[in-house]
Amino acid sequence: MRKLKLFFLAVTVISVGAMTMSGCSKSNNNNSSNTTDTVYYSNWVTLATTFNTTDSAYEQNITASAITQSVLDKAVILSYVQYQNYTFVAGDFGIYPAYKVGLINIISGVGNVTGAGVKFRYMIIPGNKAITGTHGGVKIASPADWKKLDYETVTKMYNIPK
Repeated sequence: MRKLKLFFLAVTVISVGAMTMSGCSKSNNNNSSNTTDTVYYSNWVTLATTFNTTDSAYEQNITASAITQSVLDKAVILSYVQYQNYTFVAGDFGIYPAYKVGLINIISGVGNVTGAGVKFRYMIIPGNKAITGTHGGVKIASPADWKKLDYETVTKMYNIPK
C-alpha cells in the first residue's frame, strides 16, 4: 500500500509539473502571456499631403484608433518613413507626426510628398517593455531608450514585417 501511495504521489507531481510547463511558451514579448504589453504597428500608409493655408504647411491626418489616452500617457510611439526602399526615422526624413487620441497629424517639412511614394508607419510600444542594455543585461526601457533604437532592431525584436 505504501508503494502505491508513493506511485500516485510521483504521478501527481509529474502531471502538475507537465501541465505547468506546457502552459508557458517563449514569445516576442519577454515571455509574458499578458496581452496588455503587445506591440502594435500600422501598415505602411502612402502619404498624400495637402496644403493647409492656416498652417502654411503640407499636412495629412491619419486615423489611428490604437492611439488612446493611455497610450499617450504611458507608451512610446515610434514613427518611420519608407522612401525608395530605405527606412528613416520620420523626423530624420522631414516628416513630423503629432499624436492625439485616435489621430496622427503629419506635417511635411519637405513639401508636398503626394505621388512621391513616401510611406509612413507607426509603432506603439508599452512603457513596460524590457530591452537589452549596452552592458548586455535586461533593463526596462524609457521612451528615450526606445527612440534610440533603429528600425531594423525594433522590427527584429518583435517580428514586425517590413
